[in-house]
Amino acid sequence: MQLGIKIFFHRRSAQESIPLTGNGSIIAAGRGGSGQGRDLNLQTGTLNIKNQAEVTVSSSGADSAGSLSVDGNYIYLNSQGSIQSDTTGDYLSFITLLFLILLILTILI
Repeated sequence: MQLGIKIFFHRRSAQESIPLTGNGSIIAAGRGGSGQGRDLNLQTGTLNIKNQAEVTVSSSGADSAGSLSVDGNYIYLNSQGSIQSDTTGDYLSFITLLFLILLILTILI
């Protein structure tokens, strides 16, 4: 599997918020069979992913998982929250993050 990650600093004026909290909280685009996975595009003022919640694109076939794009002012990753792309194939999948502030917090106990 190959993964390409592009990170850009960008300002949006959107006021919306997408909160994902807790294991099992997920926004996903996937494909279970053959063919390319679906693309996932999120536009929001704030994306808050925490407590093992995730945003993901995936494919269990031989093709790409699709692309994942997040366009927002603030992206918060906290307590094992994740943004990911998973594929069993050999094709590139891209994660594009356009944001003003990216904050990654890890709590160790």
